[in-house]
Amino acid sequence: FSLLISLSIWSQNYKFGKVSKKELKETSYSLDKDAPAAILYKKRDSKIEITGDGGFLMTEDYYVRLKIYNKEGFDYATVEIPYYSNGNLTQRVTGIKGVTYNLSDGKMVKTKLKSSNIYTTRSNQFYKKISFTLPNIKPGSIIEWKYTITSPSAFIRSIDEFTLQHSIPIKKLYASFATSVYLRYAQKTKGYRDVHVRNEKKQINQNYVSFTKSAFTSDSSQGSMFYDQDKRIIDLTNVPAIKDEPFSGNIDNYTSGIIFELAAIHLPYEAPKNFTTDWESVTKTIYKNDNFGKQIKKQDYLKDDIKNLIGTETDVNKKINKILAFAKKKVKWDGFYGKYIDKGVKKAYKNGKGNVAEVNLNLVNMLKSTGLKAYPVLVSTLSHGIAIFPSISNFNYVIAGVKTDNKTILLDATSKYSMPDVLPERDLNFQGRLVKEDGTSEWVDLYPTEPSVTNYVINAKIEDDLITGMTRKIINNYYAMHFRENTVGKNADDLLKWIDNDEPDIDVTRARVTNLNSDSKIIKLYYQFDTESFMEEIGNKLYISPLLYQQLKENPFKSETRNFPIFFNYPKTSISNVTLQIPGGYQVESLPKDKEIILEDNMGNFSYKIVNEGNNIKLSVTFAINQPVILANNYTKLKDFFRQVIEKEAEKVILIKK
Repeated sequence: FSLLISLSIWSQNYKFGKVSKKELKETSYSLDKDAPAAILYKKRDSKIEITGDGGFLMTEDYYVRLKIYNKEGFDYATVEIPYYSNGNLTQRVTGIKGVTYNLSDGKMVKTKLKSSNIYTTRSNQFYKKISFTLPNIKPGSIIEWKYTITSPSAFIRSIDEFTLQHSIPIKKLYASFATSVYLRYAQKTKGYRDVHVRNEKKQINQNYVSFTKSAFTSDSSQGSMFYDQDKRIIDLTNVPAIKDEPFSGNIDNYTSGIIFELAAIHLPYEAPKNFTTDWESVTKTIYKNDNFGKQIKKQDYLKDDIKNLIGTETDVNKKINKILAFAKKKVKWDGFYGKYIDKGVKKAYKNGKGNVAEVNLNLVNMLKSTGLKAYPVLVSTLSHGIAIFPSISNFNYVIAGVKTDNKTILLDATSKYSMPDVLPERDLNFQGRLVKEDGTSEWVDLYPTEPSVTNYVINAKIEDDLITGMTRKIINNYYAMHFRENTVGKNADDLLKWIDNDEPDIDVTRARVTNLNSDSKIIKLYYQFDTESFMEEIGNKLYISPLLYQQLKENPFKSETRNFPIFFNYPKTSISNVTLQIPGGYQVESLPKDKEIILEDNMGNFSYKIVNEGNNIKLSVTFAINQPVILANNYTKLKDFFRQVIEKEAEKVILIKK
């Protein structure tokens, strides 16, 4: 069977424009029937050539052929190509072509991508993005596109990752990376699949044209050079899709891929130039850049404002809270990422708007002006991925850190509802690099240690066929931040609707919220509810789910195994105290038994305690995940922990008529 598949793959024509009717007639991918689409062929040829002036030129040719099986696959018809563009230093994207193929009455119909449907937008001051959507797509379509990226010498240090796996399967993949032997690249593999890279060496005779220019004349000359080429080749077939799972963080961190990083240049008759570096060197290079380190050396432009803001306040935490609140209002984020400033911290402070660096380096300056030990913290955001090599490009964001006697408090003023040590979740990606005034640096953990807590106090009773009650709900930290993000600015009716939708198993009839518009880490909600759920009458007995709408019903972890960590992002605790009044004419026949579960290494814990006191049933349940990230080798234990919790919370209180 595998031999037949292999022969079928090699017999297909993978040149651009050579789509077959057989491919168009396919209704599903044979090795993954549920796949909404599949990459039939993916090719990338990257090569670095020596130019006549002694520099380097990198050319990368990309080509993809993709089959869409159903409407869920339509998203794969949109292509985005990011590229660097800042002043005179830019990459060039050329040769964009795209075609959609369909069958109509047994005939192949081609629809070409029009240049008018190719769009270029600026992502930030350093990057632009070309985007397009292949036309006339429908279930059964095949789409293909190709383009070339050309990059000057400045881009040979860090080569864009060779991505070898996607969220849909790949039938055949070919990739190559060709360089002169004068360039020595370190190679690292990411993901959980074994990837074989084969090497080919051959001698290249390369023609070139060089240009010379003086004040009065310009001249050109032609020539040729011989050098040995080192070519690394990756040839894969039937690559399975990587399946996204609950609490995966950025799944791209775990897709199969290969990264090349320049380690050394050793040109003939010259001493080797080594580029292998460490994080300390990377950080110092960033700090020495005028668009970073110079921006946090003077605070004169804001000292008076901050002095008036702080007044005589001496409490460190209160000073930090006041400055963070002021910074969020004073310099609003324009939506652009970056560790370097665009226009400068002073201009951003004056204009009231700036990129991430301008917002948070201003925050650092505000904190420093009061004598606090404040420093920038370099971050690779969740979407940017985990840094594998020490490299300047691995950081794309900066936040602020304040060193106190016993900890470092982390702050990000780009988010309206962030709080000290409650960062936007885009920031939560293992560790950041705190940069000191002399350019030295150290790692700091980005994940919080203080849990985000939801505390329910529910008083309920049974009236006829309804359970009615009153809830007091107290939330803090990340739960409070997310609640504000969703509800601030809503009128009373819309707020009630949002709370009602957020608790789908009950009807919320009245609600009140306190601290919604304050900077407090705590929000309190009070609401009345009724529900026909959680109770069933059989004969002369009532079967009641005592935890009511706080019952955990479904295990989010369904796979038998898991290869990557579980990201909860922050420790979290749910506490529920339920008092249920026993209706007249009934008495308790049986209660669930108490239970306690403690996961090893303080990963999590669960406590279930229930008692009959007079005319009430009182239940206290605590469910906690104590670590923001749990490693894959603990997946089975975590999955079983959730299973036990679900089974326990499903147990019934049984009331019987007297």
